[in-house]
Amino acid sequence: MDAFASFALASSMKGQSGNWIVVLNGIVSMVLSFLFIIDWPHGSMIYVGLFVGISLFFDGIMLLSIANNVKKL
Repeated sequence: MDAFASFALASSMKGQSGNWIVVLNGIVSMVLSFLFIIDWPHGSMIYVGLFVGISLFFDGIMLLSIANNVKKL
């Protein structure tokens, strides 16, 4: 769901600077979700922690980028 929400946000931000980081956030979330599904019961506990940590990191960078664009306006 995080990946789809990032892609929806990126499509609404077309033409603005910092759009690439929102798309990158969606791609990383999609890759991590595929890893979670492929390695389902064996590595699921590891991937939950990995997904949450990486997702929060990229969400924070994305929010800082959007805040920087709003401050410029």
